Amino acid sequence: MTLPVILLLAALLASLWIARCIRLRPPFPGGDSFLGLQRAAAWWVACAVLETVATSPGAKVFWAEMAWPGIVAAPGFWALFLWSYLQGGLRPPRPRWRRITLGIAGLSWAVALTNDWHHLLYVSAVPVDGSPGAPLEYGHGAWFFAITGYLYLVMLATVVLAVQAVLRAPILYRQHHLGLLLAAAVPWLANIGYVSGSVRLFDFDPTPFSFVAMGAVFHWLIRRRRFLDLLPVARDALLDGLPDPVLVADAEGIIVDANAAAAGLPGVPDEPLGQSLAAVPVLREALGHLHRADGEGMDRLIAAAGRHYEAEAVPLLHGERRAGLLLLLRDVTRRVQAEARLQEALAALRAEHETNLRLHRQLREQAMRDPLTGLHNRRFFDELKPLLLAKAQDSGQPMTAVMLDLDHFKRLNDTHGHQAGDAALRRFAAMLQRGTRPGDAVFRLGGEEFLVLLPGMVPRQALPRIAEWRAMLAAEEAVREAGRVTFSAGVAGFPGDAAGWEELLRRADAALYRAKAEGRDRSVCWEEAGPSAATGEPVPAVA
Repeated sequence: MTLPVILLLAALLASLWIARCIRLRPPFPGGDSFLGLQRAAAWWVACAVLETVATSPGAKVFWAEMAWPGIVAAPGFWALFLWSYLQGGLRPPRPRWRRITLGIAGLSWAVALTNDWHHLLYVSAVPVDGSPGAPLEYGHGAWFFAITGYLYLVMLATVVLAVQAVLRAPILYRQHHLGLLLAAAVPWLANIGYVSGSVRLFDFDPTPFSFVAMGAVFHWLIRRRRFLDLLPVARDALLDGLPDPVLVADAEGIIVDANAAAAGLPGVPDEPLGQSLAAVPVLREALGHLHRADGEGMDRLIAAAGRHYEAEAVPLLHGERRAGLLLLLRDVTRRVQAEARLQEALAALRAEHETNLRLHRQLREQAMRDPLTGLHNRRFFDELKPLLLAKAQDSGQPMTAVMLDLDHFKRLNDTHGHQAGDAALRRFAAMLQRGTRPGDAVFRLGGEEFLVLLPGMVPRQALPRIAEWRAMLAAEEAVREAGRVTFSAGVAGFPGDAAGWEELLRRADAALYRAKAEGRDRSVCWEEAGPSAATGEPVPAVA
């Protein structure tokens, strides 16, 4: 186990370790090519190990010839990886370039294995000294120099690409690009030294040994700089990948940069560079109020050619001096249209809500009113009576309840028909509405039974009012073919006759019953006058 073998095995392990890291990580731009590079390097180094440990010149030549697929494929895969990686994977190389790389590597291998017939690769292989297993010094043929020239052109192109990336990359990725440049430069410089005859290591090509340094650089990038985690996106690819138009203008308002989406703006030429922002209507409108001396960005919504854009302008400063302007236009047409539709929907919902409220009020009013007479019904009375009683209690004013019932109503229906009965009910209800004050409340409790609440009155004060109602009804009914309609009334007061609703209504109803029993067409007031044999209540008094 000599030092050259140890170094080459270290380079081989480094390439295999890097390949394993790649396979365990999620896919990244150029990942397949980077894995191909490590496999090609591992093939090259493995053949170098076998060439080093071989003892016979023939075996050494064989392993030197076997190394050529890795020698040719490694720079090709490196170029494919670097191109895809620096472009952020948005513009990968065409598949044919991978096929060309593999084809040239396969052709070189075929040339190497048939070298004894044509000597295009090696014209000679002479041991450097007479010791057993001594390294060979190769004389190179035409194919060697041709393929070396091709590989150097490929490496030169990758170096130029890497240098440009270093100069343009953000600081976060600059160390990545410098590391890649260093990893490529070390084997390339070692190979240049070998081909030129100025550098040999252990009387051997130093290029495979340089993979140790290349592996160390990749180890530093992967472990220390998160090379496989922080994947770059090229600035041009990022800018062109934006769906929103982006334009950069100089201090004079001349467009100096623009992405592909900017050409889709109304009035913007396909080649906007060199054009004035003010010469394009949509841009001139966006700039109408966007410039500010304090250098702050602002937003504004503009419309052009049926589209809506949200414009944002950010001044570009060089020290204290304004150097230009970054103009970003976001196409928000769908959002504006959606907002318009939403406003229309909200307006429709508001109109529908108002309609529903009106219908609800109408339905509630209909539910609270008797459809025949138009008076409030018992349901509304049940909802209203706590408020009426509380109001009477708070004000300290009395309130009188008058229970009314049409006399002989069943006989009227049976004799003259229900239509005559309904007409009598409507006339009676209309009379009550005319004969009550604005603060009074009139209810139809059911059938021919009515209730009138008279706030601020005691029962004795209500009797003249009831007499007026009877006179009004008599005047209307005098000319009716169905005969005169009369009514009986029972009167009770709060708080004199009752302390609550149930008692008040029960006593008004008892007074009404007394009026019916005494001959109808009369009014009876409840008074505390001793118990009644029939009801167990104090006897009502006839007014």
